[in-house]
Amino acid sequence: GHEDAAATAMVRRHLGHLGEGLTVTRQRKLYGGSINRVYEWMVRDAAGKEKPLVAKVNNLRSAKLFRREMASLEVYRTQTELPVPRPLAYLEDEPGFDGSGLLMQRIEGVNLSEAKVSPAGMRVLQRDLAGHVVALHTHHRSTYGTALEPSGTRRWLDSFGPIIGEEFFRVRDALGTSTREVIDDIVRNLEDWLPEQSTPTLVHGDM
Repeated sequence: GHEDAAATAMVRRHLGHLGEGLTVTRQRKLYGGSINRVYEWMVRDAAGKEKPLVAKVNNLRSAKLFRREMASLEVYRTQTELPVPRPLAYLEDEPGFDGSGLLMQRIEGVNLSEAKVSPAGMRVLQRDLAGHVVALHTHHRSTYGTALEPSGTRRWLDSFGPIIGEEFFRVRDALGTSTREVIDDIVRNLEDWLPEQSTPTLVHGDM
């Protein structure tokens, strides 16, 4: 239908020579996300062979968050052992599509919401996932900041202090007077509350 045609146009436009002759034949909603909508796009090539891709989309016109997610996935994929899908393209200002999105590889497997996993199997799965997160924390560098920045700051507070202050002041006017006074004091004295004491370490962010 119309949706398959729009998806086909996006796949061909963004996958370059890999997209030549590809056609999206059907779409299936995937579950598990809480903010974006996620779909499996079944794609058929010129030889008739089918393979799935994943499209993660929302109604925002800007793909800023998807561009950042794409870059983060590339860091995890190329610099760590964390098993993440290969990001293929972000979608923005697409004809016939009112929103933005991220197109990525479909990793073989079953969505956890659809899987039948025993309590013992779930414990094994959770241990495996925890092991991957712990492994991320073995990656270090000499400066603080996001993994997407080529450089960073020598002090943790120089990178994250302004973010903490911004988060506080975003809700400041909705708080009572005494609470605002406490928060103001904390933000002015972050050095006392959060002394420098660790090594810059890659953490999981919002996986």
